[in-house]
Amino acid sequence: MKPTTINVQITKCPKQFEAVRLGMECSLDAGETVESAIKVATEQLTAIYEDMLNQPAKPAAAPTAQAPEPAKEPTRERLDFTDKRVQQIVRRMEAQPGRAKEILEQTLKYFDPTEEVMKTLNLAAKLV
Repeated sequence: MKPTTINVQITKCPKQFEAVRLGMECSLDAGETVESAIKVATEQLTAIYEDMLNQPAKPAAAPTAQAPEPAKEPTRERLDFTDKRVQQIVRRMEAQPGRAKEILEQTLKYFDPTEEVMKTLNLAAKLV
């Protein structure tokens, strides 16, 4: 039995959870052996894969010339008197009296306390 066509496939894994399968079907030329045809086809598929892998990524659209936006301050979450976190903040101040002012400053970075909460936090920082 003499084969007349050969199907060669290679599978490469360039990244985790990603696979690329390339294949080709070719016919034997006169005087060509099966082994040499498979070897040539594999080399061609590997060269095609390398070309695909080394293609430069398409450049992103050029950004228009604009002045850079100033860094936005993160949105602070509203902190009202019924929030359980108020008690947690006061407990931290009580547990670490030397850091009470620092804890208050950190709280104000991330939260926007109501007037009642602010009075409570200031009082807790002073008493501790």
